[in-house]
Amino acid sequence: MKVTYELHVKTKDRWTIDQTFPGDAKNEAIDYAKRQYGEPHVSAVKVIAETYNEQTNQSSEVTVFDTTPGAAPEPAKPAKPAARPKAKAAKPAAAQGGVARAQKKPAPKGMSTTKLAVLAVGGLALAAVIGVVIMRGAETLSGLG
Repeated sequence: MKVTYELHVKTKDRWTIDQTFPGDAKNEAIDYAKRQYGEPHVSAVKVIAETYNEQTNQSSEVTVFDTTPGAAPEPAKPAKPAARPKAKAAKPAAAQGGVARAQKKPAPKGMSTTKLAVLAVGGLALAAVIGVVIMRGAETLSGLG
């Protein structure tokens, strides 16, 4: 059996999976969820424990922490066969209280979406600087000939 913890974050009425944690990091996942909940743009957070049985190809989920108003920890959902161990089927919006849930790949451990965004912007800035250097070098070379 493999256990992972998923941190779900609700912003602008949309739930997304912000980060995943290994099975031995339940307290770390809950502590991180509490910190995320303190962010002004976050309206709710959940930590969901997912248990996957590799032998039967079945998984089950249990909510272990939830700040959604009026929420109580959910009972374990019945185990169901998973199409693939890592992939999850999107649930219809009606099954989620009418709110569509964005599906995305979880960030590598230790990489929040903010860090990934900063890295992407930094990469674009670096590419722009390199482009300017190349263009000025080409202008200089064309002036020599």
